Amino acid sequence: MSGSETGSEWREQWIVDGLEDSPRGRLARVELPSGRTRVLYLSELPEGVREGELLDVRGGVEGLRFTRLEAETRRRRAQAQARLEAINAASLSRDGPQRSHQQGLQDGGVQLTPDGEITL
Repeated sequence: MSGSETGSEWREQWIVDGLEDSPRGRLARVELPSGRTRVLYLSELPEGVREGELLDVRGGVEGLRFTRLEAETRRRRAQAQARLEAINAASLSRDGPQRSHQQGLQDGGVQLTPDGEITL
């Protein structure tokens, strides 16, 4: 098990990737440190949990225990927003938004014709 382990207990941080309705109740899809996902009943998680939230998860003989990491979630969201704003500002400063979009497509390996069509 990844994360930290002490005796028979382990600890990880999971991210709430999505919340969904199902015939059997509300579900939460969580992303594990390995990148894999797991689906849990929303009722197993702390009340008020939302998509994108970081959870401290501890497992042991008593089962899984979840704690919302609200401050860390806010910090990560602020970092992600700052990165997004920096990317947007850089792309607007280079030859305007349309040229930046076309250049981004070309940089990703997609070639555009002069009229904006994708060449396969």
